[in-house]
Amino acid sequence: MTFPKLPIQWSENGYEITEELGHGSYGSVYKLVKDKGTENEEVSALKIINWTLDNNTVRYEFTKDWDEARKSYAQRFDQMTQEVNLLESFVGMKTIVQLKGSCTEKMPELNYWKLYIQMEYLKDLMDFADECNGLTRKQIVKLGIDICNALEVCHAKNIIHRDIKPANIMVSPKGYFKLGDFGVARQQISGTMTVIGSYDFMAPEVYKGMPYDQTADIYSLGMVLYYLTNDFKLPFSEIQSSIDRINRRMNGDTEWDWKQKLSSWGIATNIKQKMSEEILYDTVMTACANDPKARYQSATAMKRDLMICMDKICTWEKRKESCEEEIKRRTLDFDCLGSSFSSLLLVFHVIVSDSCIFPHYHQELSHSINFIIFFTAFTTFDDKYIFCPFSTLK
Repeated sequence: MTFPKLPIQWSENGYEITEELGHGSYGSVYKLVKDKGTENEEVSALKIINWTLDNNTVRYEFTKDWDEARKSYAQRFDQMTQEVNLLESFVGMKTIVQLKGSCTEKMPELNYWKLYIQMEYLKDLMDFADECNGLTRKQIVKLGIDICNALEVCHAKNIIHRDIKPANIMVSPKGYFKLGDFGVARQQISGTMTVIGSYDFMAPEVYKGMPYDQTADIYSLGMVLYYLTNDFKLPFSEIQSSIDRINRRMNGDTEWDWKQKLSSWGIATNIKQKMSEEILYDTVMTACANDPKARYQSATAMKRDLMICMDKICTWEKRKESCEEEIKRRTLDFDCLGSSFSSLLLVFHVIVSDSCIFPHYHQELSHSINFIIFFTAFTTFDDKYIFCPFSTLK
C-alpha cells in the first residue's frame, strides 16, 4: 500500500507512516512511527485532511466559477484548521486527545489544500470494548465521568463539540477515556447553527435545526452511555428502518428498551438508597431528556450523579471482595479441621459398620455416622449454605 508523502518536519526527523488506521470523507488517519525498530521508537497518529477541487465540483457547485470555488474552499479549509487551535488550547488535559504537531499546505493555484494533525496514539473505544468482551458498568461510568471532565473544559471555553459518539472516544494506555475529533466543534453563538454530527447520537433540537447550546453535548453523551450499557443497542433497535428509528426518538418517544429492564430493580426515591443501576439509568434518561431544559444544564451536574453511581459500584465491589475472602478463610479453616476430625469419624464408621464388633447396632450407627460426616461438610454464612469440602471427602 502506498502512503502519502510526509512534510519535511516529519520525514527528516525519523518519522514514517506504517499503517492506515481509518478514513472518512475528508481524509485519513495513519499510524506514524519515529525511529522504527529502535529502543527509542515512538508511535503517534497522523490525521491528513484533503480538500481538492475538480472539474465536476466546480461545474455543479459553482457553475464553472473557479475563482468563487477557490475562495469558498479556502474558507472551508480555514474552518477545518480550527481543530488545531482547539487542541492547542487543551494541552495537558488528561481526558482530551493531545496534539503533538501540525502542518498546513495551501496551494490554491493547484486546487488543493492539506492539513496534517499529529496526535497521541490511542486505542479506539470499540476496539477496546471488543478486547474486554464488553465494558463493565464501572468502565461505562468512568467513561461518563472522564468525558464530563472533557466537556467541562470545552464548555468553559464556550465550545460545543457537536459530534460526541463512540467513534470519537479513545482510550489511553493508562485507562483514561479521551474525547477527540474536534473537526466540527465550534463556539456557541446566538440563533440557529448548522445541523452537524451523527444522527444516531444527535439531540432532537439539533436534528430539527433549532437553536441549541451545550446541553446538546450532554444529550449525545447520554446516548453513548445508553448504547454501551444496553448491549450496544440504540433506542428502538428493533425497528429496521434507521429513519423511522431516529424519527421516533426525535419526536420525544422515551419508551426505550432499558426502561423494561429497570422495572425489576425496585426503584427507590432517594438517590442514596438507589442501586448503581438505577442511578445510571436516571442519569442517562435525564441527560437524554427531549426538552433541553429538563436535562442536566452542565457537565458538572451530570458528573456529580455519575460519581455517586461510581461510589455505589466501588462500595459493592469492596463488600463482594470481603465476602469472598471470608468464604475462602472459612473454607480453609474447615479444611484443616476436617482433615483430622472427619478421619476419626471415618475410622469410627468402619468400626461400627463391622457386624462382628457391634452385631445388633451396626446398621443404625452407620447411618448416623454417615449423616454426621455429610453435615459437617457444611457451614452457614450470611444465611447462605456454603460447601466447605474436607480433604478426606474430596
